[in-house]
Amino acid sequence: MNSKALERRVKKHILAGKHTIFIPVIPGLEDTAIEELKTLNLQAEKEKEPGSLLVEGSMEDIWRIALLSRTASKLYLRLLSFKAEGFREFRNKTNSFPWELYLKEGSEYRIRFSLTHCRLHVTDNIGKSLNRSIKERFVEMKGRAPFLVEEKSSQVDASVQTILIRGVDNHFGISLDAGGGPLYDRGYRKNVTEAPLRETLAASLLLAAGICENTNIIDPMCGSGTFSLEAASITSGIPAGLKRTFPFEYWPSFRSARYKWLLNNQMKQIKMPCTLLSSDKEGDAIKAAKANWALLWQSIEEKSDTKDFHLPESPFKKLDFFQSSLTAEEEEQDTLLILNPPYGMRMELKDKLNFFRMIGKKINEDYKGVRWGIIAPGLDTEKAFALHWDKKILFKNGGLPVSFLIGKS
Repeated sequence: MNSKALERRVKKHILAGKHTIFIPVIPGLEDTAIEELKTLNLQAEKEKEPGSLLVEGSMEDIWRIALLSRTASKLYLRLLSFKAEGFREFRNKTNSFPWELYLKEGSEYRIRFSLTHCRLHVTDNIGKSLNRSIKERFVEMKGRAPFLVEEKSSQVDASVQTILIRGVDNHFGISLDAGGGPLYDRGYRKNVTEAPLRETLAASLLLAAGICENTNIIDPMCGSGTFSLEAASITSGIPAGLKRTFPFEYWPSFRSARYKWLLNNQMKQIKMPCTLLSSDKEGDAIKAAKANWALLWQSIEEKSDTKDFHLPESPFKKLDFFQSSLTAEEEEQDTLLILNPPYGMRMELKDKLNFFRMIGKKINEDYKGVRWGIIAPGLDTEKAFALHWDKKILFKNGGLPVSFLIGKS
């Protein structure tokens, strides 16, 4: 394969072109994700399937989404979209595709499937067909074909490219996984308590509640600290993908110098986080949260060019929400109380509704004038809070249907 000719084609067709970027997000929080993508100068459109967004953008836009988006659950570069009811149609579409522009010679890849109501439904045969198309294309280009490998472990290896074949009603989409699996794994939360929130969900809810860099955050049922850690990351400008390695770093189109410039430019903008007042009545939760806090800022310290960088003090304290009132010193400054009360399998209370009534009463009495965002597991819980909410977002957490109520006391 002529490397100079390939490089010219990559520059012309890949780096200079626009591409379809598929971004799965948390169903119910699509609007929040769309608003976040606007801050990256990207216009996203909803697909029919809940939690699915499409963006037209450049390769650099893919890098920026992976590095900076806090709401994206996964990230894919869509290569092909076509209808096929038989293998001949499928092969015709995949045979003519320029795979050499997207996969490196001799690299490794795996195939994953998501098929619904398709006549082509035997994944083994579909995978063999795609593998044959890729091999034949590289042979035609006189290059070493990539190798199809089996998935041997659940751990993500960014150097092994995942190709997603998604089919619905005989309409197929073939995409490259650009993010390397679920993006909620920021790399700092190594210590968890029971039923922790995923980072993408915590960030989405904070953004939906209107967090900004000067917002004081009160997190009085913090658990292992996901809300507080995401709030710190948002307000200080820490890149969400700072500790990750992405599959696109192994693509022929990747430009490491440009990507390093993007990362370094973001690192220079990192500042001290907002005021955080975080607590939990469980000592093990506070211990886990403090350890996660140290991991978050350790990664900044390791990659920062500034020698004057100082680790912010941990905001976590062992306190019972019902026996204390956390308030920020700046009374006139915007304050957001964020709550993820225990529910479902997390709690065994004789009177669960009474527990939620106590929360509502506490907020009304001790947090007057404070904005709040509360996860509520069911209509009976919402009524028990007895709080007037201005906005309600429906979603699922751990498979349970819940709502996020946003209001002000």
